Amino acid sequence: MGSKPKKIKENRVIFDTSFQVERLKHGKDFVARNIGPKEEKRSLFFVLYEFKTGFLRSAFDYYCLVSVLASPADALAKWSDRFAPRELKNIMLIESVIKRISEKVFDNDKKTHLRKLEAAINFTISTFDTDLELMGDFSGDEIVRFEVFGESSYQAFIELHNSRKALPQKAFWERNRIHLDKFIESKKLFSDQKYEKMFDKLNSVKIDINKLDNINVNRGIGDAIISVDSPKGGTIVTTDKIYDLLCGILDKNKVRLIAKT
Repeated sequence: MGSKPKKIKENRVIFDTSFQVERLKHGKDFVARNIGPKEEKRSLFFVLYEFKTGFLRSAFDYYCLVSVLASPADALAKWSDRFAPRELKNIMLIESVIKRISEKVFDNDKKTHLRKLEAAINFTISTFDTDLELMGDFSGDEIVRFEVFGESSYQAFIELHNSRKALPQKAFWERNRIHLDKFIESKKLFSDQKYEKMFDKLNSVKIDINKLDNINVNRGIGDAIISVDSPKGGTIVTTDKIYDLLCGILDKNKVRLIAKT
């Protein structure tokens, strides 16, 4: 499990969610330093789903908050009090993107700050799959297919996201029961406290696939989906240590990089 990454097969790399975040924060230079020019760069429709329901959803919520409050400072203060650490990290990502495309991250003028937020959102959307081919399951999901076309579409996306309890995953796991079985058979490898919760969620799905209707279960096994959905003929590129475990169980290639601070 702790061995050196295997040699990349077929020059195909699959960017996971964590690497896509680093790519958005640091741009092409970060990719060029870590990924050779000859590699065939791919990502997954599921990664796009996570990007939309995580980062973009937070960005839209934050934009709407700024638009209804007196000042951007009031919005940031309210956001900090109201939301969990994950949402705060998403706003930090927005700020890092603004920094890439604008000299000044924060602007006290409300209209100017809203323009910067919209520009950052548009930039991340256009950059997400630049020079990438998306592949894998979930291409037909309505959130994956939803097209964001400016501020007028933000509320429509929020309403669509709120209307669904969770991503429909039952067909995916029915098709991939052999991989689910491998995870369950490897229970001892999940003994680290950081990974026990994921194992419990995967085990609950094996016992009763309807557990996927539970939001906590549904949202808590994303890394397992990425490891299963990535083709065996390539290499998952990630900054997340859990892929040492998941790819080891599935005998898949991965390269784990250090996130840039």
